[in-house]
Amino acid sequence: MKKYLVLMAILLAACGEQGTSNKDTAGDISGEVAKVTEVKVEGNVIKLTAESSGAVVSAKVGQELELQLAGNATTGYNWQFITFVGDENMVEELQSEYIPDENPDGMVGVGGKSVYRLKLLKAGEIVVSANYVRSNEEVDINKKSDYTVKVVIE
Repeated sequence: MKKYLVLMAILLAACGEQGTSNKDTAGDISGEVAKVTEVKVEGNVIKLTAESSGAVVSAKVGQELELQLAGNATTGYNWQFITFVGDENMVEELQSEYIPDENPDGMVGVGGKSVYRLKLLKAGEIVVSANYVRSNEEVDINKKSDYTVKVVIE
């Protein structure tokens, strides 16, 4: 089932133990040749960043996925996600927040990061794609995504 979810399931998983990383060769995502990506795992949380884009990540039911992407909310741009989920109840959103960078000089327009955290509830596959767009723009599902990850949940 193809499901579009705005601002949620981006975070996809990798299995591993605390202090380990999951190195996986990505498969075909959106017709592109995927790359080998190191994924950081801390305890039960799989940490993804912009460098994870294009990866295929292995995860286990019950693990959490955390994605941190740079942005600047003061510009009107934000991350909007299109998530293709095999089952709409495969993930639960735990967190979605924007954290501005430190700004000791009180400057206007300082950037920050968007943090999204999901809990993986069921086995299956999820492909999460995100575009960095203005909040009043509609997500174009035919446009090449700015960020894409495939998560295989066991």
